[in-house]
Amino acid sequence: MQPAIQALDRWDHLEALQNEYAEFQPFLIDCMEDLMGFTGTDIQVDIGNFLQHGPQYLMIQAQRSQAKSSIVAIFSVWCLIHDPKYRVLIISAGSDVALEIANWVIQII
Repeated sequence: MQPAIQALDRWDHLEALQNEYAEFQPFLIDCMEDLMGFTGTDIQVDIGNFLQHGPQYLMIQAQRSQAKSSIVAIFSVWCLIHDPKYRVLIISAGSDVALEIANWVIQII
């Protein structure tokens, strides 16, 4: 297949993903269930909705084990689907955690 045709196919697939996951919540639920193997709680879905519909500058605070990092990794992929020029900066207290989150993003893609 010619490179130009492959590029058009990729854009068609991207457009299909954008249409299928216009809202973040279905993408979040599918990723949690299909890729990570757990069902999201109401709190986790609420965090996802806040990420999509909250203010431009926001902070998420929740108890341990609420999958905050996983949700934000999934959200960053969803943002990349809707804007391929989007850039994600992962900041963490330790490089191991940042690397783990970056690997989640790559695995989701």
